[in-house]
Amino acid sequence: MEYGTTFIPKKRSSRLLLVDDDLAAIKTVGTILKKAGYQINVARDGRQGLEVIAKTPPDLILSDLEMPKMNGIDFCRAVHSNHAMKDIPFLFLSGSREIEDIVEGLKAGAVDYIFKPFNYLELLTRLDTHLSLRET
Repeated sequence: MEYGTTFIPKKRSSRLLLVDDDLAAIKTVGTILKKAGYQINVARDGRQGLEVIAKTPPDLILSDLEMPKMNGIDFCRAVHSNHAMKDIPFLFLSGSREIEDIVEGLKAGAVDYIFKPFNYLELLTRLDTHLSLRET
């Protein structure tokens, strides 16, 4: 995946939380997000994600679905059950294309579901859109 310079996010200083148990995915997605100008925090599962949010609340959460300790669905539910965190846009970035997973993720409170492998321009555009929507 080659990263171009054609995308300039509107919300350049936004802080994103990237939650994934796959180090390669964290490196790939993290590099794309940093090059686009986003500030990134990382967690390896939902439990760690909740700890990171408590210390440094993000403007948006991008999470994998299948993770140890606390999966993405339970993590999303935990985020949205907390009044202080319920307005943080939550997006899934997952390899699962099962309709049940997609529906369950959206019912848990996610605002979007992006498939792996992904197109980096689509990813950045969706992130920027949800950050703009949150601001309004």
